[in-house]
Amino acid sequence: MVKTYVWVSLILLLLALCSCSSGSEQNTPAQKPGPSPQSKVQMIDKSKVFAEKTDIEALRRSITTFYASEGRYPKDMEELEGYTGVPMDKSTYDYDPSTGKLSRK
Repeated sequence: MVKTYVWVSLILLLLALCSCSSGSEQNTPAQKPGPSPQSKVQMIDKSKVFAEKTDIEALRRSITTFYASEGRYPKDMEELEGYTGVPMDKSTYDYDPSTGKLSRK
């Protein structure tokens, strides 16, 4: 009986030791290093640039649509804003109503 107990204990101990792994072999999500703070800032900057490009492209399409429906360019950004119904930060854009050209300041 004691021999059986010793053998079962040894087998369980060996199984327990074999199932354990060192911390370097398996990384849980909590252990994996994330992006560095500098990398996070770069990702945020890239997303801001992408958003700005997307915004200006959408405004340019709105100007083109306004021209197609009205036969003229909007007289100012307020008229374009009223046409689209989308609020915009007019202080960040230069708009030429004679040509319909829009650019960032």
